[in-house]
Amino acid sequence: QIHQEKKEYDKALELYEESLCAGKAALGENHSEIAMLYNRIGNFYFERERLGDAMKCYKRGLRIEKRVLPSDHPNIVVTLSNLGEIHRQRNE
Repeated sequence: QIHQEKKEYDKALELYEESLCAGKAALGENHSEIAMLYNRIGNFYFERERLGDAMKCYKRGLRIEKRVLPSDHPNIVVTLSNLGEIHRQRNE
């Protein structure tokens, strides 16, 4: 997030993707931390107005969250809200 704040977007995305790869290797695909990383990457894309990419990341995170978290977990609520905001911005 530091690189994002400094507007070093390419470096920020590179580090997010590196974190995702390392996290998957260490924790496996179905882990709440991996879902959180997908959501952070989704936020990165959302802030750059790349709504299609953001939606893909949010959906990947949500699929994992639904597998590993209780249905009323706050992270699921946040991810659904993020997806809803994309639909709102697209007037869908």
